[in-house]
Amino acid sequence: MATKKTTAAKPAEKKVEKFELANLTLVKKTTCGYFGDPAGYEESLYVTKDGQEVLYTNGGKDSKYAKESFTTSKSAIAAFKKANA
Repeated sequence: MATKKTTAAKPAEKKVEKFELANLTLVKKTTCGYFGDPAGYEESLYVTKDGQEVLYTNGGKDSKYAKESFTTSKSAIAAFKKANA
């Protein structure tokens, strides 16, 4: 009789719908492209008053961040820090 293997699903990156940027402290911001560039984007690392790190991304319609997004994913934040040390 064959045994069926099951694997646990990987947890999805934790994404947060919205933070008020006015209530966050900017730590580091990087941009690629120029204002209005359809392939341009920005990545910004913020920290909340209680110390939680939040990565904000946004970009043009042809960029890797075509939709505004906030994430508290530790792996995404660690990758941003490593790339922008």
